[in-house]
Amino acid sequence: MQNFKESGLSNSILKALKDLEFDTPTEIQQLCLTHLLQKKSDLLGLSQTGTGKTAAFGLPLVEYALQGDTSHLTSLVLAPTRELALQITQNLEAFSKYEKGIKIETVYGGVSITNQITAIKKGKPTILVATPGRLLDLLRRKVVNFSNLNNVVLDEADEMLSMGFQEDIDQILSSVPAERNIWLFSATMPAAIKKLSKKYMNDPVHISSKGGENLNENLVHKFVLVEPKRKFDALCRIVETNTDFYGVIFCRTKAETSKIAERLRTLKYDAEAINGDMTQSARETVMGRFKKKQTTILVATDVAARGIDVNNLTHVLHYSLPDDDAYYTHRSGRTARAGKEGVSIVILDPRDRRKLKFLERKLDIDFIESKIPSKSDVLKTRIENRSREIERAGGQTVPDELLEAYLEQFSHLNNEALLLQLISADIAKITDEIPGREEDLNYKGKVGSDKGKGEKAPRKRRKGDPSDVETMFINVGRTDGFNKGSFMNFIQENTGVSNGAIGQIQIQDRISFVEVANHEADSFLEGLKNKKHNGRKLRVNNDADPIQKGRGNSGGRGKKFGRRKRR
Repeated sequence: MQNFKESGLSNSILKALKDLEFDTPTEIQQLCLTHLLQKKSDLLGLSQTGTGKTAAFGLPLVEYALQGDTSHLTSLVLAPTRELALQITQNLEAFSKYEKGIKIETVYGGVSITNQITAIKKGKPTILVATPGRLLDLLRRKVVNFSNLNNVVLDEADEMLSMGFQEDIDQILSSVPAERNIWLFSATMPAAIKKLSKKYMNDPVHISSKGGENLNENLVHKFVLVEPKRKFDALCRIVETNTDFYGVIFCRTKAETSKIAERLRTLKYDAEAINGDMTQSARETVMGRFKKKQTTILVATDVAARGIDVNNLTHVLHYSLPDDDAYYTHRSGRTARAGKEGVSIVILDPRDRRKLKFLERKLDIDFIESKIPSKSDVLKTRIENRSREIERAGGQTVPDELLEAYLEQFSHLNNEALLLQLISADIAKITDEIPGREEDLNYKGKVGSDKGKGEKAPRKRRKGDPSDVETMFINVGRTDGFNKGSFMNFIQENTGVSNGAIGQIQIQDRISFVEVANHEADSFLEGLKNKKHNGRKLRVNNDADPIQKGRGNSGGRGKKFGRRKRR
């Protein structure tokens, strides 16, 4: 298939693609269109972000809608975040712009459910794009009718599972008709995805875009070694010496994103934070500025960055290395998209070198050790930038009276002396506040062996393993709008505790209990200290008894185990 005209898509869709200047399908689009337009079937697609998979499933969905009854809901698309759901909707609307009979609605949490109920009842969508939690709310209220549903798409399925939506997805897929097609797309293929496929899909077609689970070929992976207290200075130097920098800086917690973005702005960098504490309107405003390059640095958590779809990003910086290899894949997949080049740089604490080596083996990539730019490198970059500014200003007309008055002030200097004075004054400005006092920030201590001998994957605690965990109490629950997925996001964004360190969760009406690995317990308690949710101060402690079967409605493992007390 050399172009979309050979795909078999309807003329109205081809016309819309021409408007979008889509001519040649990507590999994942070719594979999906070839299979799905010839025969309706289940499909399991392994593809990185940025490979065009929204069109890979979106175009067949629109084509199917054209051939069927557009007055009923026939297709459902599940996405992990509202940002991704909105982007999918925008694409579907663009593909179907010449077919007014196809109606598309989007539902997600964080906004009024009443307005969404009204939109569904009034609009009677042909295609519904939804996040799992909000869709379940609508199903319970009997607002959504699946009786005519033919197609279900799970986009970024690995992300949905990692966010804790397993139970929600089970409930949703158990509610759809038995005669339907499921198309599942994932950037990685963990055991949970294979299990999901085996449970709900019927002899699915397996497709994989070039590289499978490997990251984009045009992506260069680098790391710099720096002491933790010098991380921010290293970050600034990396950003400043890459004069075309347009990228995302990933942090572990919401508090860290706000702190780093504020420090960057203080130093005159164009930076903004995006995290779960922001309203949907504020997030959209920040993303709008970032897409227009009015802001060139976005500081984000893993949760907040899910669904970000911005073209031409040059860099992804990891201020902290993620605990999960899938997170590294999704983070780095924000750059080097659609055949373009990109750079992923880890600002590495030397103590995390083993974790980096694990990622190398697991993802089959080579991390190149780089040097943190020196103070001299930053100064050289500033001089070059300033020189270009002066050259661009050279064509501006200066009123004669102002020029004469200015030159009169320096009449005692000859031209060479005047130039030297001006350059000296300019250098004094541009040398001010270069991040870090030291010329060289690179770590000079000993690092563990690079041979990989005896290195093991970072330990992930298995759910059901009673050892080395503490049971935490927190005074929020279902009445505060939490389900398992949103609760996991809340924990991760506020504490930085990884999904692998979280065990059983039991959410009751007004309180919840959660198991946290001992080595992350301090981070959990500190991250939620003095925090508020919906104006109410959180109460968090580790004095709860181990989770037992029968407490609440979530079950548990029912085994006693020791735990430490903190006073």
